[in-house]
Amino acid sequence: MVEVRLFSLILTFLIFTALPSSFLLQSLSECVVREVSMYLLAVGGSEGSYHGVATQLKASLIPGDGSVYLSIDPLSELDTQSSLKIASLIAGFISGFDFTNYSVLVRIHSGTPIVGGPSAGAALTTALLALFSNATINESVVITGMIMPDTLVGPVGGIPEKLEAAASVGAKLMIIPAGQRFSVSLKTGSLVDVVEAGRGLGVTVVEASTIYDALKYFGISISLPEDLNVSLSENIMGAFKSIANDYRLEYAELYSNVSRDYSNYRGSLRRAGVDNDVARFLEYSRESALRGEESYNSMNYYAASSDYFGALIYVWAAKLVVDMVVRGRSWSDVLGLVNREVSNASEYFNSLVSRAGSANLGVSSLSVLVELAGRVYESQAYLRGLSSVNVPTVNDIYKAAYTYMRARSVRGWGTIYEVLESPGLSVDVNSLKSGTQVLLSFSQASVAYLQSLLGSSVDVSELINYLSVAESYLSRGGLNNTLVSLNLALRASSLASIETHLSFESNTSLLVNRLVDAARRYVSLAKNSGIEPVVSLVYLERGISLVNADVKNAAYFLDQAILNSLWYLILSKSRVPLNLTEVPTGTTTPPGNVGSSWTTWYYVLAVVAVSAVSGALIGYLSSSRRSGKG
Repeated sequence: MVEVRLFSLILTFLIFTALPSSFLLQSLSECVVREVSMYLLAVGGSEGSYHGVATQLKASLIPGDGSVYLSIDPLSELDTQSSLKIASLIAGFISGFDFTNYSVLVRIHSGTPIVGGPSAGAALTTALLALFSNATINESVVITGMIMPDTLVGPVGGIPEKLEAAASVGAKLMIIPAGQRFSVSLKTGSLVDVVEAGRGLGVTVVEASTIYDALKYFGISISLPEDLNVSLSENIMGAFKSIANDYRLEYAELYSNVSRDYSNYRGSLRRAGVDNDVARFLEYSRESALRGEESYNSMNYYAASSDYFGALIYVWAAKLVVDMVVRGRSWSDVLGLVNREVSNASEYFNSLVSRAGSANLGVSSLSVLVELAGRVYESQAYLRGLSSVNVPTVNDIYKAAYTYMRARSVRGWGTIYEVLESPGLSVDVNSLKSGTQVLLSFSQASVAYLQSLLGSSVDVSELINYLSVAESYLSRGGLNNTLVSLNLALRASSLASIETHLSFESNTSLLVNRLVDAARRYVSLAKNSGIEPVVSLVYLERGISLVNADVKNAAYFLDQAILNSLWYLILSKSRVPLNLTEVPTGTTTPPGNVGSSWTTWYYVLAVVAVSAVSGALIGYLSSSRRSGKG
């Protein structure tokens, strides 16, 4: 009996594999809605013998369920999965194409194993955008660069080698990330001016800041909003002004009292060895308050409240040191003060989440809830660290002051949430979770890429911690935890993006200028889409206020402004009517040896079929033998 059943299985397998390939190909090809192809630049070889590789990238659109499939032949170290997820979301958003009822098949074929990080991201985004919008790609143009969640074209390695590969396939123009004209050769370790090197190879090399800049060179022009003068609504601005005023008044009174105590008890503070610390805290608080007053007078009320918030942290730290040294205040009493404030903040946040419900969430309100979630998480995390301290240092006391004020800021942002009207776009919880996971996956890939290129010269410990905690919160389920996870994912994404750019770019002012321009455009886009971009606007305001004082933090806040506009638009599946225009260009057609992409997919399906049937046969035989049958 077993022989008969086995024969039936084998016969079925033979019949299936004996079907004419032309029949299968015709059936498959009829399913293709459209497809695009382009060159993908990569690096092949191993240490000491690197060389550029021009691989083939083909993308096809077929009826499906919104899935995106990837095939890399031969299998390689190319980390493309997370980049492909980001690319599909960004391409779908930019093109306005909802591929919920379609699936995307992406194949990367190379004649040699390729190595590197997520440098295929910009090319993938270009290919998918052309696929979704039915645009024609100028195939004489090639691109290398990451695609960051903020749509910036991120820096990559091996550009001189990739330039040689571009020339070898007849490319006339190569797009590289902005700021990477001078790049290190993996073969020689020397710095190469790739613009000059390109001239010698007959390839024009240009830089692109965002994917929008890059698309123009492929013959695809997309117009973003030109009105960049977006401001907070009157009720939101009034709320921030009120917060700033409250902080100003509290600071003025507290600074006066602590300064007087410092003068009166300086001897005691000196004997305790903390007089210089108190003086330092008071000086820092005064400097921050001066910045706050300048912002307040300029009607930048969030920046003002943020600077006064910083001033209060320092003056509270000074007060707690004085109280503990002079008035005998115990550390347990200080922790009690902080603990009460953190508990109040947590309860208040939970009440807001309960009111929000668990169905669709208005994007404007959601973005503020995510901001609140981050502040609650941070205050809880700091409190846990402080609770293990028995004999506090001055730094521990400062952390206590910071935690106390961070928890208090939850009420301030709660005021914004209460007065915010949340019209228009909404996000369902499932999209919220899946979007958070995409951000986390991409950030993890970015960290791995940074470490592979720069090793111990770049400190990514804070970033790794954010990612670990965010994954933990997301796995717990519940809207509260998802909001915390998304906040940390947004932070991690910005940190990864900025760390990557700063590791490769020497002209930081150029980076900041690009971020300012991009942030303004995305905030405007969010506003035009029906979102009240409160969080984005305040981060934009804060970033601009720090441009001349702290470039890295300025870049971080500006990137947060971009993500808090763009990512909520993507999560809400917004279809913003963008003006997409094809610019007629000459093209260089890839060589004919690539063949039909559906020929490739036929072989992929055939391999899957062979594997599946073979596995079934082996499993059947094994189980029969174990059971003693036959």
